[in-house]
Amino acid sequence: MAVKIVAVLATYQLIEYLICGVNLQSSYITYTAFVVISFLPPMTLHFTLKLFDKWKRGWSLIYLPAAAFTIYYAFILPQFSTAKCSIFYAVHNYPHGDLFGLVYYLPILATMILLFRFRNNPVNKKIKASVKILLGALIFTALPVLTAFILKAFELDGLLRAIVSVMCKFAIGYAFALAIFALLNSKDKNARNNS
Repeated sequence: MAVKIVAVLATYQLIEYLICGVNLQSSYITYTAFVVISFLPPMTLHFTLKLFDKWKRGWSLIYLPAAAFTIYYAFILPQFSTAKCSIFYAVHNYPHGDLFGLVYYLPILATMILLFRFRNNPVNKKIKASVKILLGALIFTALPVLTAFILKAFELDGLLRAIVSVMCKFAIGYAFALAIFALLNSKDKNARNNS
């Protein structure tokens, strides 16, 4: 699952590069970026629930909001556009941004709460350090969100419009943490240590 999350992050970054770096700006490309990134928070929560043996079959419903936005947005595709590109982020125009933000950030918040709650007593004692690394990386990734809402309080909402893009840049730290997690907890770890 960690590798899938890193692949989703990499796919989003590639699409954003195509939008801003190669100038492939169309409603379809922007929509594709949002489809890809919409599934990242539920995947992260899914990964965390499995990590602590809390995953149950019914939890698959955490993917429902992302799927609902994917279907809904497909019907209003022409409303998608990229308003601004910079070296560090892109600002996309898309309908119902506040609702999308709520749906997007709730699984991330739930993941952070779970990681914090179980950081000292994971089901598998070998992953204790990995859990703390993942929590630290998610906190680092969430810093732009906190900053954006503080700036919004002072009526400076430019970062808030670009927050998904900026947060994904900060998620590079999360991708590294997932890679460390995968290396420390892989099934082939003993084979690597003996070679």
